Amino acid sequence: MPQSTHVTARQPLANAPPATRRKRRTALLSSVLVAPALFGLVACSTTSSDGKSDTKVVITPFGFYSRTETRSDDDDNNGAQALAQALVVAVAIASKLEKVNQTCQSLSSAEYRIDCLGEGYTRTAADIPDNATFGDAREAVARAASQLSGLAAANRAPAALPDVKVPEAKRSVRPVSPEKLKAAQAAALEIIEETETVLLRSSDIKPSQSAAYEKIAAAVNSSKVLLRST
Repeated sequence: MPQSTHVTARQPLANAPPATRRKRRTALLSSVLVAPALFGLVACSTTSSDGKSDTKVVITPFGFYSRTETRSDDDDNNGAQALAQALVVAVAIASKLEKVNQTCQSLSSAEYRIDCLGEGYTRTAADIPDNATFGDAREAVARAASQLSGLAAANRAPAALPDVKVPEAKRSVRPVSPEKLKAAQAAALEIIEETETVLLRSSDIKPSQSAAYEKIAAAVNSSKVLLRST
């Protein structure tokens, strides 16, 4: 007659004695810590020039080695989709900046254009997504807006020249004193050039987003035209 085998069910951890619970937790912790040590940790990863593979350097207790992993079509498709989406957003941002430039250019008096740009840049910055892709662009445009508005306020014309309203603006724009206009325009040009440089530098740091940032930088650059006109 076959001998029967008695199997004891494993006691749930919550109901186990303290000593048993400690042993099981120690075993679990050991498996978590030992596995990476045995199989290796990825120290760095680089993508090939054609974007089709990744080479990873793996460190183990016995030394280090490199391995190459081929990228799947899904990775390429996801990357291409992200680039396309970023470019769509960048075109929308650039269009808003171009509209601001056109509105400020239409003002008959050059004294109002610096603060007009400041107000328009403020509205545009508020619409730029505050995320990993466009956070730098949002910060750069917002900084320019604050500097341009501050410049206009510091060189404000006397009460003889009133504030004026411009289309879509959330506030009236202030005129710069005619006597200080040339100096203020030169300072405003420096602000615009610095903003453009920051955006282009960000495109170098983030190659995957370079087209998007270059599109925004080009729109910022076009602000120079109205600042040079009288």
